[in-house]
Amino acid sequence: MFYVHYGDMDPDKLQAQTHIPVVALKYGEKCAFSEDVYKSLQIVVRIIGRIIGKEKRVQEVVDYLKRCEQDLNNRTKNISEDKKPKVYVCGIGFYGILSL
Repeated sequence: MFYVHYGDMDPDKLQAQTHIPVVALKYGEKCAFSEDVYKSLQIVVRIIGRIIGKEKRVQEVVDYLKRCEQDLNNRTKNISEDKKPKVYVCGIGFYGILSL
């Protein structure tokens, strides 16, 4: 079982309760499109890739995220900050429940 670790959940306790091997992972302190997250993701996906035998595929996912960020930056590079629309992104936990 893969477990993305945040909060106070104890992966050892989860493994003891389920009797299933648990791999606890953490991908960084920020959201997508953060260099810290990319670095963490590369480590995390390599671990997952090794375990499930999909090293190449997981690297493709990280590369895809980088291309998405680059595409968004290219589309908005000529828009001044005060002219960019404000958006609310929901459905992303960022280490637990957040409220406005």
